[in-house]
Amino acid sequence: MPSRIKQAPPHDLIRKKVFVLHEKGSAFHTSSHAQPLGRLLFAEKGVLHIRAAGKQLLVPACYCAWIPAKMEHEVWSGTNEHVIRNVYFESDFCANAAFHTLAVFNGSRLFCEMIRHTERWHSNPDEDIYELSFATVLRQMMPDEMKKTFTVALPTSADTSFQQAIEYIHANFAASITIADLLPIGNFSLRTLQRLFIRETGLSFSSYLKITRIIKAVELLSTSNMRSSEVAWEVGYSSIPTFNNTFREVTGYKPEHFQHANRQ
Repeated sequence: MPSRIKQAPPHDLIRKKVFVLHEKGSAFHTSSHAQPLGRLLFAEKGVLHIRAAGKQLLVPACYCAWIPAKMEHEVWSGTNEHVIRNVYFESDFCANAAFHTLAVFNGSRLFCEMIRHTERWHSNPDEDIYELSFATVLRQMMPDEMKKTFTVALPTSADTSFQQAIEYIHANFAASITIADLLPIGNFSLRTLQRLFIRETGLSFSSYLKITRIIKAVELLSTSNMRSSEVAWEVGYSSIPTFNNTFREVTGYKPEHFQHANRQ
């Protein structure tokens, strides 16, 4: 099923000091946009991707993300079912650097339950003292919550010919592809393409492919009932120990961590 285009909340609503929007649906992709308020989101169900600040970040199920005010960003999900809980609030005045940094983090159970509680103000167009006070407590908690960062990211590139090579990786990551398979795409020489990977992404081809595979593995573990061995095969690993070691190297967790989130 193709992703639907989702629009950002109207600016006349998010001019409030606090605006809450809880969303349920299927696969979507927002156009690039920015809001005057910072955006705290909780991916209660489904896996999200955020593209902003020159990188693509993974937000697994049951994780939170913070997008600073006025930062251009896209958000999308290929998940058939998702629940996203958003709390937009003023943050420009905050001195803590955390409020001015794009981040994904593993929010505590209390913090996530508090975000769920904000559903009572979903799409509320009016100022509400209790809503404002509740969001203020969330904001005060955030610097400590954001210390548990989760960074699985892929750099983005504005180079059109190189981007075609990147798209080939995303379409064929489960196959036994090598950098040589990308050479005809942009009529590259091997040396040129190796340099482009380092210049555009800061990663080698093999590292980029490895992270792409693990991102897909997290998505499958978080949104399906597949065993980790099945996921390993699905994303291109023929050795389960190699998959497990690579998974932990990239994410800092064992695959079972994300299966647990899927079953909560």
